[in-house]
Amino acid sequence: MFFVFLRWITGFVFLVSGIEKLVSPPENFLYIVRSYQILPGWLAGPVSFLFPWVEFFAAVFLILGFWLRTALWVALCLAAGFVFFVSQALFRGLSISDCGCFGELIHLQPRQVIILDLLILVGAGLCLRRLNQSARWSLDACYARNK
Repeated sequence: MFFVFLRWITGFVFLVSGIEKLVSPPENFLYIVRSYQILPGWLAGPVSFLFPWVEFFAAVFLILGFWLRTALWVALCLAAGFVFFVSQALFRGLSISDCGCFGELIHLQPRQVIILDLLILVGAGLCLRRLNQSARWSLDACYARNK
């Protein structure tokens, strides 16, 4: 039950983050992506458009337990990417006071978001390691039973 709860919490965090970015004006997240100064200008637009959808679908798949192994790997990669992007901004001394992870809904400072993302990274890793226990109450488990 612990791993199912961990999977749901991870999915919920990505769901809130993804939905907030999807309902906000696209320029808001584009500004955040550009503020990290790591992507070339031509890539910032497509990334800022696609990224909220990746978060949203990863969240839905985690919560429902659909393609669970893949969804957990996506969550793991997203969290690792967040840690990298925010850490490089801190090391470079970029003036980012809010990570932009949750748009206008929740404001987190870079150090706070690194801790949150490390927790997500560990949680997704634990769920992957205990995939059978994480898959309890999932669509994957229902489908496996009906074969």
